Amino acid sequence: MRGCKLMLFRPIPGGKEWIFRFEVFHTKDFESISLEKYMAEAWQWDKQVKERLNGMKEANATALRNLMQYHNFDQAIANIKQLFSDGGRSSSMAPVEDIFRRLGDLAGGVYTLVPVNQSVLDLIWAAVQFVFSSVLRFFDWFDNVTQMLQELTKALPQLNLYNASYATPDVRKALKDIYDDYVDFCITVAEFFNHRTGRSPALWVSLRWKKIRGDYANTLKRLVYHKQTFTSAVYQAGYVDTAPTAGANRYLMMPPSPRSTNRQAPIVVIPFPRNPNFTGRDDILSAVHDILSEIGPQSATLHGLGGIGKTQIALEYCFRYTSKYSAVLWVSAESEIVIANSYSDIARKLGVGGNEKTARGRIEAVKDWLEANADWLLILDNADSVDLVRNYWPSTQVGSIIVTTQNLDFIDLTTRDITIDQLKEDEGADLVLKNLRRDDSERPSAKLLSEEVGGMPLAISVITGYAFRTNLGAHDVLQTLRQKRPMAEELWNAPVKLYYSKKLDTVWDLALANLTPSAVELLDVLAFLDPDAVPEAIILGRSDVLRLGHDLEIRAARLRQIIYNLRERHLVERDERGGDFFLRIHRSFRRSVLHRLDKNLDQRQRAYDKAFTALRDVFPRIEFTSRTEDRWPLVQKYLPQVLSLQSCYVASEPRITASIEFANLLCDAGTFLWEQNIFKDSMPMLYLAEQICEELVGPDDPNPVFAQVLESIAVYEDLLGSEPRRKSVVTMKKVQKLRRDYYDRIPPTSRTQTDEITLCRSWCDTAASLIGLYEVDEAAVLYERALAHYRKIRTEQTIPYRFAHMYYDLTWLRVLQKRGPEALECAERSYVLSSQALGKESVWTINFRYMWACALFSVGHLIESLRMHREVLRDRLRILHETMSDTLLSYYMVGTLLYYVGEHEGAEQNLREALKHRARANWHPIEVARTAHRLVLVLHAQQRYDAAYDVEHDPDLFPEEAIPPAIRDGIAVMPEDRMAQYDFEVSIWHGRTEGPCKPVLELPPYPASLGDGDKSEKMGARRPSGGSGSIADGRAGGIGVPIL
Repeated sequence: MRGCKLMLFRPIPGGKEWIFRFEVFHTKDFESISLEKYMAEAWQWDKQVKERLNGMKEANATALRNLMQYHNFDQAIANIKQLFSDGGRSSSMAPVEDIFRRLGDLAGGVYTLVPVNQSVLDLIWAAVQFVFSSVLRFFDWFDNVTQMLQELTKALPQLNLYNASYATPDVRKALKDIYDDYVDFCITVAEFFNHRTGRSPALWVSLRWKKIRGDYANTLKRLVYHKQTFTSAVYQAGYVDTAPTAGANRYLMMPPSPRSTNRQAPIVVIPFPRNPNFTGRDDILSAVHDILSEIGPQSATLHGLGGIGKTQIALEYCFRYTSKYSAVLWVSAESEIVIANSYSDIARKLGVGGNEKTARGRIEAVKDWLEANADWLLILDNADSVDLVRNYWPSTQVGSIIVTTQNLDFIDLTTRDITIDQLKEDEGADLVLKNLRRDDSERPSAKLLSEEVGGMPLAISVITGYAFRTNLGAHDVLQTLRQKRPMAEELWNAPVKLYYSKKLDTVWDLALANLTPSAVELLDVLAFLDPDAVPEAIILGRSDVLRLGHDLEIRAARLRQIIYNLRERHLVERDERGGDFFLRIHRSFRRSVLHRLDKNLDQRQRAYDKAFTALRDVFPRIEFTSRTEDRWPLVQKYLPQVLSLQSCYVASEPRITASIEFANLLCDAGTFLWEQNIFKDSMPMLYLAEQICEELVGPDDPNPVFAQVLESIAVYEDLLGSEPRRKSVVTMKKVQKLRRDYYDRIPPTSRTQTDEITLCRSWCDTAASLIGLYEVDEAAVLYERALAHYRKIRTEQTIPYRFAHMYYDLTWLRVLQKRGPEALECAERSYVLSSQALGKESVWTINFRYMWACALFSVGHLIESLRMHREVLRDRLRILHETMSDTLLSYYMVGTLLYYVGEHEGAEQNLREALKHRARANWHPIEVARTAHRLVLVLHAQQRYDAAYDVEHDPDLFPEEAIPPAIRDGIAVMPEDRMAQYDFEVSIWHGRTEGPCKPVLELPPYPASLGDGDKSEKMGARRPSGGSGSIADGRAGGIGVPIL
């Protein structure tokens, strides 16, 4: 049939004229639409705008009407830029401007397809302005709201890709739904932030923020659904072949071909191969896929007993549905160390974080990628701690997540959960027959065998591995298993978990039968190490704990034979990753081995000693003479083994006998972790090492390991505030005595360079804690003694890093002694020597330059200090990551110096940037409180007293534990006095600008080169990054300390 269609559009956005066109087309189902019907629909749109405004509180309605005077992109963006400039948010314009630019497509679609009044179009621009003008003063939520709007705007259909689609009722209705979703959410958020409450609106918002998160998730789901409906309606309507009228082509629609978009090959990071014997579970796999295919961000928890098949289901899902995702990324999630290793592997595969100097930086790079890309699948396998996993959960989820766990608490974290039970009868039989390579004639016995082991996939795999190895059929192994099982009454009356545990114990007993002594010995050693990935290099190390032979090739061949026999029984798996081979055992089997060893304490001790000896041979030792960043990959490879050995030691009952060398291993591992800003595991290691030393070291034994452990803990506690710092001084004096006694017992001719340096370090670290308490005279004696000793034993050319650190320490001493020129000479010499030894882009070199910039301020060179702090900030942003604590310190110092030169907008921007990333950086509360109080002073200087009040009364910024005693007791009342108190709580090695560190400021004119230009100059650079420091080197870096 031949028909015609009325097309209406405006030639330009916001135009007043209507253009009417009749297009001739061919269609089977022509629907004639009258002009009257179009105009009636337009009247309905306009009526709904009025109803929206009439339903709002008068103040909100007035604010929104005022914003509707901005009729297009140019007018709206000009207004929002002015608002941001007035509110100190100019640096945040880039993502906001992108949101407004994308809204042009939505406005254009409405222009083209519906003859609406101008008020309908104005509401699009006004609603978004309404949001930003309302949230502007809530800096803690500003970025969250911006991210929400970014994601919602991305979810809008790309209307500019379409060309002259017929405006059928279905097309117009879908577009109306999209318009309503977006505008209604904007108004809801704006009204939320405009809610009138008491004197602490920030607290009110914090308590009710979950509601907005829920509204956002629901809106995103509706938008995605309505976008799909709209696209479908466009295809059904067909499209016009003729070219659109000039001037309207930006807003007309052309549906892309369904086959025109080809997804690139997905990025896959899975450490395990596909299980060729995986059987059944199709209903669970389909259920998982249905959940993850729903509209909006989705996540699923797979929970059940150990050995029930959770990991294998997740693994099979990954391989079966790889093509549905842009990336499939596997994370072993049982501890922070293991998660960090998984994220490092993912970073390499994604090609991100290549410039990051720390493990934390690579983790943040992966999180950034997850938040910037869509349609990925993330698996968090064997998750145990909800709090730990929450730290790695993408803040803006635009992909899907699967969690496997035995912890039911994860049900509250994910959107859905699935309980994994035993295999169905036929599924269990299929797995038995597949593993035994038998035909269907043995199915009855296979069903009985599956039932006998509780339908647990792990038990079936192990018992059939035993049967295959011993050439038994299903019936034969069933009879053998029944002879070994517990009494039926005892088994069936046990709780469910104990029931399955007893089933597994029976299976393990049978599977371990007739193993060679070498195979049993290997399993005993593996039980103390990381069950997911034990590098073969540990077993093949020079200590040869399994006595396989002196020649490496012979050892490797014999080990492969042992592994082959264990693999046939499904007790051990062997994987290749990046050219290295790793062994893994199931956690349930590992627990069984450890439980068996608990019944023979001598055998348990021998197995533990072998595991420790093999690990100590390959794990790097910390080096204090110089610094290097190239050992971390090797450390990272073996850290999970240290954590596993530590966990087994702590859980052993009665306690395994430890050694001083084990304490030394824990100290080395904890120190390496500290340097990488991974604190949750580092401090428990150090405290355990202290406990072991206290049990083993006698009162007259100046053990060097004990001294190093105490020093590491003291340096950590120095960062926690003034009271812990005083405790740190006491500890360091004990360390000083231990090292002096140890040094004196060594014959002079036998003393090594390390012995000499270690003694000097004890003086310097004690002095460093004293300096933080402004005990200058006592610190000076120790520093001068250390400098003289260094000069006696070596030169700047032979140990450049140690002299660099010595001059770094002397910088603050000279500042507090009011010897400004000498302080600057020390700071510069520290930087020069470190640059020569480590390079200018080493994190330690950058830390020394940071301290140089701090010294410049303290001796009165304010502008030069500001310039150098900006350069350090840019280096940290470029080399590290913005969510690292060192970078936040640089933001703080730049903001503080801008405050002192009167550049309050730039000061506020930098301080807010630091506070924005405080959670991801694990910034200690005292660092946060200092930064927040500086922001209060900046806002006061701008006469923005309400905003200052909101910051000062935000409990997230000023928790009780971060309030200095003088403020808590009402001694420090004036804002400037409070600033000095907050400054004193922070380590002096993180930079101070108050009290004795504050010069008499006679401010020079603010140079145009620093004050003018675009806003990015005021912020430094605009790329994410962070920092690292060394516990081993005392205060060489600004380290954020979490609450452990």
